Amino acid sequence: MSIFNHKDYKDFLNEVYFLKKKKRPSYSFRQFSNDMGFKGAAYIKLLIEEKHSLSDKGVEKISKALNLNENETKYFLLLAEKSKCKSFERRQEICLELDQIAGTNSRGKKIDHSIFFTNRMCGIIIFLIDIYQEKFVPEPLWVSQKTLIKCDLGQIREALNFLIQSKYIIKVQNTYEIMYENFYSSDEIENKYLKHAHTLFLNEAISSLSLPVSNREFANVTLITGKKNFNEIKSYVKKFRDEFKQKVNLLNEKDTSKDSKKICISLNLQMYPLTK
Repeated sequence: MSIFNHKDYKDFLNEVYFLKKKKRPSYSFRQFSNDMGFKGAAYIKLLIEEKHSLSDKGVEKISKALNLNENETKYFLLLAEKSKCKSFERRQEICLELDQIAGTNSRGKKIDHSIFFTNRMCGIIIFLIDIYQEKFVPEPLWVSQKTLIKCDLGQIREALNFLIQSKYIIKVQNTYEIMYENFYSSDEIENKYLKHAHTLFLNEAISSLSLPVSNREFANVTLITGKKNFNEIKSYVKKFRDEFKQKVNLLNEKDTSKDSKKICISLNLQMYPLTK
């Protein structure tokens, strides 16, 4: 049993409870709450049922009762924060922090998250899972037949192995559950990897010029502005990206037709100076 195998603290507590109950069938949630240091007999059960939120003090009590080490406790605290967090940006930061703390696969080796940025198929596979759900087939040949991106089977195999080992996706019954709805780059990712990723995006855009005009949209605007305004304008671009995604999600929510075919699209935004 390891807390690092969980992306939700409630699942972790549930696993701890059932492991205890397996050893002692008479073990109850009342006893579990008492063992964890809580006076309320149903406290843990209410946490698992999402009828209570877990405080930092609550995390510390449980961590002490379960003899969790410093990293495990820090991970637990982040899971609790994530469950209450309403900020999209903060949730993404928490996901990155959780990965940095866990940071190992089943063999104890450090996971190289740069693969997510250097292998374009990682993102494509995640979207294919979202589109096909239980019909998704985790086989390189099947994936290659569902995408317009040029890639070899070895690249797809590397992406699939990475996503599974790093728990970006988790097998749940007959389908895969996506653990990250979005993945934004941060200062933790080396610049060389981001350059590689953006080069891939640009090459995809060039390739898409061969598509019919009805299947793509290219636009450009060139402006003059003060050099001191550059950083503020960059924030406009990021805000537009987030608002664009929200509007597309609203359209998707309105589209209730079961026969509506889904496709994966890419919007690339580039801004750079043309003069010194």
